[in-house]
Amino acid sequence: MVRLRRLFKGQFSNVVFVSVGEVDSALLKGPEEVRQLEQQITDDMLEYCRLASDLGLVRKA
Repeated sequence: MVRLRRLFKGQFSNVVFVSVGEVDSALLKGPEEVRQLEQQITDDMLEYCRLASDLGLVRKA
C-alpha cells in the first residue's frame, strides 16, 4: 500500500479490500474447519484495514 500511495501521490484517499477463501473439500472435513477459514479471512481483512487506517486511508472491507 505504501508503494501505491507513492505511485499515485494525492490521487486516491480510499481503498477497498476484497477477500476470497478457497474451500477445498479434501482439506475441510466439516463445519469447524469452514468456521476457522472464515475467521482467518476476517482476521486478515482486519489487519489490512488497520494498516490502511495507519496510513491515513479511508478503508472498506
